[in-house]
Amino acid sequence: MLPIGRDGGGSQFYISLDSPSGSVWYYSHEGSERTQLAESFDEFLQQLQVHPDFI
Repeated sequence: MLPIGRDGGGSQFYISLDSPSGSVWYYSHEGSERTQLAESFDEFLQQLQVHPDFI
């Protein structure tokens, strides 16, 4: 796993190096749960949205 970012609460985003497509995962610092967010990094980027409060 390669860390690529984190949220404001300390949880982290990772790219799986074991996956040929580079699946993207979210690791919660509370309870150490992990959730797959996308099958590939490109798919993850396509899911991102701009929040109007942060423009």
